[in-house]
Amino acid sequence: MVTTKVLKEVWIEESDLFFQDFSPIGKYSFLFERFIFRGERTEKFNKLLPTSLREDKGSVEKLYGFAQLSGMDITHPQYNFESFYQSAELNILMNFYRAANYKGLNLPDVSFFRNHSLEMFPSIDMLRIEIGDKWLPNQFLEIAALAQHYGLPTRLLDWSKDLYTSLYFASAGALHSEDDSKYLVLYALDYFTIEFFKNTTARIPLRLITPELYKNPNLNYQKGILSAWEYKTCYIQDLMKQNQVSGKELDELLFPLVNNKSLDVLIQEYVDENNISWGGDGFEEQEPLIYKFYIPISLAHKIYDYLLKIGYGADRLFSGFEGISQMLKDNMVYYKKTNRT
Repeated sequence: MVTTKVLKEVWIEESDLFFQDFSPIGKYSFLFERFIFRGERTEKFNKLLPTSLREDKGSVEKLYGFAQLSGMDITHPQYNFESFYQSAELNILMNFYRAANYKGLNLPDVSFFRNHSLEMFPSIDMLRIEIGDKWLPNQFLEIAALAQHYGLPTRLLDWSKDLYTSLYFASAGALHSEDDSKYLVLYALDYFTIEFFKNTTARIPLRLITPELYKNPNLNYQKGILSAWEYKTCYIQDLMKQNQVSGKELDELLFPLVNNKSLDVLIQEYVDENNISWGGDGFEEQEPLIYKFYIPISLAHKIYDYLLKIGYGADRLFSGFEGISQMLKDNMVYYKKTNRT
């Protein structure tokens, strides 16, 4: 029997066995063999969404603000058009590359941005031959990974090859939060299966990016990996032609809206549509590609304390004084919430 069920949700009970279960010899030891991880401080972030596709007002305003697209914000009637999102993302990467390059910083060698760095607002349609039909283009991924790490919105999702690193971000984030969340969340993605099928007809269009870690100490310490779903590049000229053929007036033209579906939903829909299974004859029911562990928020301080004792504090995961400062901030809220002095 095989299954194409992508996501499995697991609710963890509050127990002293947590640290044993999530160890290399525990109940979930298989996670250490072929998974990458993502920690989130709350179950309220109920979608696996990259920063540029998040639906709240603040995220939309950041997208268009960093892109410096005048007049575009969440009040604009066309703000959620896919074409505008892609234009904004392109301009963010260009702004980032241009400013960093002029400062002489160590950047990935991306000829596209170097060749067009003097253009004020690069157009996706005008640069079609160089961009291609896949968004983000492969040549953009390295610079997008760098921009993402320094807080700019992109279509990349952050992961780590280190389970404990992801538990740090989930638990420390929960300690800093003052909301009424009931769980922190740990995602685990089976990268081995994704990569195994990469060059076959069963390929799932999820690209996994390992950045040049020597260029970014923090990503190196955090064992950072990024994922990028393959969206279709949206060309306005093509959309205009398609709609004109249908005989519609300009104000009736239909433009695709941005796709805000969670990564697990995108994968599920794709494997269903293409009849993809990662099982086979003689196999029992196959394990899912993504696990989503709901961990009681009451365990956050215990997890943080445990991680700190085994050397997984911010001083390990961030470089230099940034790591020391962040560790002191984490410790402050930890002691405050546990009433320890």
